[in-house]
Formats: sequence, C-alpha cells, structure tokens
Amino acid sequence: YSSMDQISQSSTSGRDEKGNDRKRDVRKLRSIWVVLLMVTVTITGTANSFAGKIRADAYGDDDFIVVVYDSVASFIFYSICLGICLKRGHITVEQIRNLFRCDGTWRWRYYGGFKYLIVAGISDAVDMVTGFAAQPHVSSLVMSLMNQATTPFTVLVSIVILRTRYWWTEMVGVAIMLGGATMCVLLKDSDNDESSSTFWAIFAALTTFFAAVSYVLKEKTFTEFRSGAYSKKRTAEGAIDDKDRAAPLLLDTEASKTSVHPE
Repeated sequence: YSSMDQISQSSTSGRDEKGNDRKRDVRKLRSIWVVLLMVTVTITGTANSFAGKIRADAYGDDDFIVVVYDSVASFIFYSICLGICLKRGHITVEQIRNLFRCDGTWRWRYYGGFKYLIVAGISDAVDMVTGFAAQPHVSSLVMSLMNQATTPFTVLVSIVILRTRYWWTEMVGVAIMLGGATMCVLLKDSDNDESSSTFWAIFAALTTFFAAVSYVLKEKTFTEFRSGAYSKKRTAEGAIDDKDRAAPLLLDTEASKTSVHPE
C-alpha cells in the first residue's frame, strides 16, 4: 500500500506542477497582451488626434456633420465584431435575448440592459457632436488636454451610479493628471496662442461628461449581466422570484476598486 500511495502522491504533485506552470504562462501572456494594447491605444490615439485636426480644419464649423459618417462606420464595425463573436460562440443568442428582455411592464427596473445601452448611445452621440463642434476652434494639444476631463467625470459618475470606491492613490493620480493638464493649458495661454479659443476649450472639457456617462452605463450593463440580473423571471403576481434575484449592485471593497479610464 505504501508504494501505491507514493505513486498516487507523485502523480498528484505532477498534475499540480503542470497546473501551476499553465497558470503562470497564462498570466505572462495576459501581461504581454495588456502591454501591446496600451501601445496600440497610444499610437492610434495620437494618430486620431492629428487626423481629427486635419479633418476639422477642412470642414470648419460644419465639422459636426462628420458624426453621421462616424456613426455609420462604428455601427458596421461593431456589427461585424458581434457577428464574429456569435459565430465563434463567445456570445449566444440567448444572452442577447436576455439583454433585450422586456416583461410587459412600464417599470424601468424590469427592462433588460438595453435601457442603459440606449442612454449610453445617446451620450456617445452628444459627446461626438460637441467634440467635433469644438475641434476646429482649438489646437490638437489643447483638444487632447481637454479630453482628459473625461477621467474626473468618470470617477464622479461611477461613484454615483456604480457606487465605486477608489483607493486614495487613484485619487492622487487623478489630481496629478488634472494639475498637469491645467499647467499645460496655462503655459499655452502665456504664449498668446490665437489658434485656440478659451470658450471652446472649456466647452470641450465640460462636454466630456457625456463620454463619462456612456462609459459608466456600459460598465453597469456588463456588471449586471455577469450578476444574472437580466435572467430574472417574474411570477404570476408580477414579483421577482427570490431564487432568481440578482446579487446587490453595491460591490464589495476589493471588487469595486476599479481604475479610471481616460479617453
């Protein structure tokens, strides 16, 4: 029996070591993937800033019209991505049905996550219109700096809607970012730069609030979807079964400490 026990223990330890090696490889691949995504965002974001300024100079005050073309292109791109995910099985038709669930009542809480996506889509449209309207009147640098206002707005909206709690280090990081952006704007004004309007710069910064609302509502949709809130079933009396009731939206201390995402 002792020899059998040794063989069993050795095989178990071998499986554990293989499992740990696999987990380390997965974590390493994820780290590399995150770095690649960060580099990609930096490159494409910079290119978008300069290309947007070229477009804004060409269209002038009519630059907001480009929102129509931008919306069509975005819809086609996201539809293709959705189709690919459906074909590969990453998303199921049943999940989409639950997302667009409607229980035959006018009560807001009984609708699926599409109610948040509708408001998020409207916020995205308003953000694009106001951003494109302001872009011809400010320089590329000032526009990029004003877009950083998305971060504090995202923090405030997530605290109100998601009840997110941030570490003090994250709040210090937001403060440093705001201080750096403000300093750059002040230094830019001291150079008597006539290519940027103060009114349109403030307008561009304040209207990033709509982008923040869109980000947070999308996160709320995914959060409730993962918790099973969109698969609740109603009883004959119109109430929700206790067994199908989703977990409270208020996240615990560790899960709710999310990082802010500047545009």
